[in-house]
Amino acid sequence: MATRDPKHIQKALQAFTELASTKVNNVPYLLAMGQAFMLLKQTPRARNQLKRLTKVEWSWELSEDLEAAWLLLADVYIKSGKYDIASDLLQRCIKYNQSCSRAYEYMGYIREKEQSYHDASVFYDTPGSTRTE
Repeated sequence: MATRDPKHIQKALQAFTELASTKVNNVPYLLAMGQAFMLLKQTPRARNQLKRLTKVEWSWELSEDLEAAWLLLADVYIKSGKYDIASDLLQRCIKYNQSCSRAYEYMGYIREKEQSYHDASVFYDTPGSTRTE
């Protein structure tokens, strides 16, 4: 998939599909399938795979893959203007990883689009820093 060649991505996608069929809701396979569909510009199919991961219970072993999936899905929702759903996913990222800078950046972007500039500045501010109001 790293080559970004559609033929190679299709081949990888086929392999992931076969692997995912053996294990239901296997987080790494579903994430890889979602990423492959995004590279192929098949956003609805990517969204469908990634949505399956929103129902998976968080664990340390799966934390990095779940965070990546939630961020990618949030990006899909942001691009389609569904800010409330994206915010829920981003809050979940922040809940489990308070240093997830991309989640804070996306939250700031959403607040900007909603013309809530003060709230946007809070999210753009470095997490954990002290602020004076």
